[in-house]
Amino acid sequence: MPPKNSATNAEDNPEEQKAKEESKPTQTTKAAKPPAKAASKTSEAKTAAKTEKKTDKKSTKTLGQLLSNKTKYINAETADRKWFLIDAKDKNLGRMCVEIAKILRGKRKASFTPNADAGDFVVVINAKDVDYTGKNKGKQTLYYRYTGYPGGLRTESLENLLKRSPEKVIMKTVKGMLPKNTTIGDKQLTKLKVYAGSSHPHSAQNPTLIDSLPLV
Repeated sequence: MPPKNSATNAEDNPEEQKAKEESKPTQTTKAAKPPAKAASKTSEAKTAAKTEKKTDKKSTKTLGQLLSNKTKYINAETADRKWFLIDAKDKNLGRMCVEIAKILRGKRKASFTPNADAGDFVVVINAKDVDYTGKNKGKQTLYYRYTGYPGGLRTESLENLLKRSPEKVIMKTVKGMLPKNTTIGDKQLTKLKVYAGSSHPHSAQNPTLIDSLPLV
């Protein structure tokens, strides 16, 4: 019987219940505040570290993009080929052939690739009127060929070869300036078209005329 009266007395006193309820949340809030502050500090530190990492990554990317020296390699399929026309009349043989070899190899392009055939086409006209320096160079310069039989070595001077076949003079000179014993040199030489006269069958390609040699 006495415990029932005590329970009823506690229920009958609403003021005591209110005091108890008010005292409980105050204690809980006071105890809960410190971990909330600690959690906020840790979250702020994490966010700051993430932002620093992002900024570092951005800075490294931009520096990498600025300092990167990426080379684009050109192959035979992606090469942009052009056609050039050179008039060999009264032009020096050696100097003209040097410029022709550079154009055939693609050395005058910013995308020059040594191991790729990315050069341009060259059309040479008036090969019979090409000039060479030196008084006796026409007789001293000799071209050799071999028939394949014993004692089949044949020699011919520059002067005689210009009269017989002037196209071969330019072809042989340019061939000596291209890569030897390689398929690339052979392919580049096929892009050279030499004609003894002033006419050529490549007007459909609309080649650009090169007046002054050497090219700068």
